[in-house]
Amino acid sequence: MSKKLLATALLPFAVLAQDPSATNNKEVTVVTANRVEQAVSDVLAPVSIITRDDIELTQARSLTDVFRMLPGVDVAVNGGSGQVASIFIRGANSNQALILIDGVAMLTANTGSPDFNQIPMSSIERIEFIRGPRAAVYGSEAIAGVINIITQSSAEPITTLSVGFGSDASYKSSLYSQLNLTDKTKLKVTAAYETTDGYNVHPSPANKGDKHGFESQNYAAMLKHQFSDSLSFFIQPRYYQNIVGYDSFGTNKEAWIENIAFDGGVTYSDETVYSALKLTTTFEDKYDYLVSAANKRYSTSPAVREQKTANWLNQYKFSDTYTAALGLDWKDESYQKPGLGKQEKSNKALFTTMSKNIPVITLEGSARIDDTSQFGSH
Repeated sequence: MSKKLLATALLPFAVLAQDPSATNNKEVTVVTANRVEQAVSDVLAPVSIITRDDIELTQARSLTDVFRMLPGVDVAVNGGSGQVASIFIRGANSNQALILIDGVAMLTANTGSPDFNQIPMSSIERIEFIRGPRAAVYGSEAIAGVINIITQSSAEPITTLSVGFGSDASYKSSLYSQLNLTDKTKLKVTAAYETTDGYNVHPSPANKGDKHGFESQNYAAMLKHQFSDSLSFFIQPRYYQNIVGYDSFGTNKEAWIENIAFDGGVTYSDETVYSALKLTTTFEDKYDYLVSAANKRYSTSPAVREQKTANWLNQYKFSDTYTAALGLDWKDESYQKPGLGKQEKSNKALFTTMSKNIPVITLEGSARIDDTSQFGSH
């Protein structure tokens, strides 16, 4: 490969290497560092942002492709499309990296890692990555860092449709549409479908000729109403279903995953006060079965996981330079695997953050106390 071709191939990644936190552009804001909107120049933690334009420029096909662009992030994928993926930030364990969707923690799948196949690429507006510990703001899951996947929201009505074909009988299509039902009510709809015959993820003499394919469908709808300039409400049901082929010690198997989630919240915001309450409920069933089984997923019992969360965040702006926030987190999880008893755990937390901007210097402090059903208060 010539030097000119090599430079062209690396150009998209060179563009992404420019860290927005290194600029003084106060127009660039983030919401992940301290869970409230801030100018990047006011955030002390190292921040990286991948925008929608960046995703289209690099032609990333999946979330794991996007994560590989982030500095200090390693991605381990157990094969091709739909396979289990783990995220490692700065060498820490995968369970020490917190992954959020619009500020809410993703459900940890039955494998112990979030299922990154549940988010259509067409619905992503940007990704914010906070490198380094944020446990005082988010809890122990954020020891290594936080990745927040923020979905699209347009000020104007828009509809986009994309279709793609590829090798191994691959097909992908997606729809994103936002409509203004009234002057104060918006409806956002996303839908996506993907399928591929795949290939042999772990070829061996025992599974010669096997293929581990993938099929996925995602649907979501968000209704948002603006009661006034300060008060708004939203509700969002989401559904996805994945069928993933995989190898189990030379045996050709499939995992059938169905996930249903409901989000809702109320937000109040004016020049000095910001208050947001968000509630989520997620249900997930996972069936593992032999590809040769006559009844497929009906030949076995599912592993069932549920997650319920509540987050209440309040911020008060005392002046142009001094801001304080107080928040409450609650999460309740349960998991039941065939043949085993139901496992449950819950966590309640209170946290606060404060920031003070003075010429040349920004001071920031945060504290958090958690009360978990497993380890008590800490």
